[in-house]
Amino acid sequence: MRPVLAVTISLLVALAVPAFAADPQTAKSPNITLLLRFDSEHSDRSIEEMKRELGSIMKGTGIQLDFRMMSELDQHPTFNDLVVVKFRGHCRMELSAAPMMLDERGPLAFTHTSDGDVLPFSEVACDRIRSSVSSAMWGAEDRKNGDILLGRALGRVVAHELYHIVAKTGKHGTRGSVAQTSLSGAELIGEKLALHDDDVHKLRPHAVE
Repeated sequence: MRPVLAVTISLLVALAVPAFAADPQTAKSPNITLLLRFDSEHSDRSIEEMKRELGSIMKGTGIQLDFRMMSELDQHPTFNDLVVVKFRGHCRMELSAAPMMLDERGPLAFTHTSDGDVLPFSEVACDRIRSSVSSAMWGAEDRKNGDILLGRALGRVVAHELYHIVAKTGKHGTRGSVAQTSLSGAELIGEKLALHDDDVHKLRPHAVE
């Protein structure tokens, strides 16, 4: 077991949170809490846009989302269903925040598994996403709205990982969907990228009735 995985499991136990209720009918709204943890500086503008984009993508599933910051938790928090999302690197587009990466290889994010089971813990590579977003920008207007575009990209990347977690599968979704195998820079910041109807269907049983 990887050390980071052990830390994650300890965290979930410490918060006394069940990893997705066995009977979704008993869950109360909101039925998934996303606990956000940043290991470096981030843009509030980007995070607000990420939340908006995530809400838009998940709207058709009936799943309701709540967002909490790890740094703002009460001493004894309780949740129905919890997903921990750790953001690594600089989650802001200002070039002064960190040198832009030239090598985009590697995953934009990943979700932990244990013995084949998908765990409610994802890690997002902000520097790789920034690089991908930057490569797809065109013109002064895109540069002006860099943090908005980054937030849109973060929302789509987190939605991709949330698909794996909620559907409890390591397989990817339908081509042309936010849950497809990989997302290009253009797809990350384009006008719209949604879940395919087939992918929405896989998530609906987990929604609040």
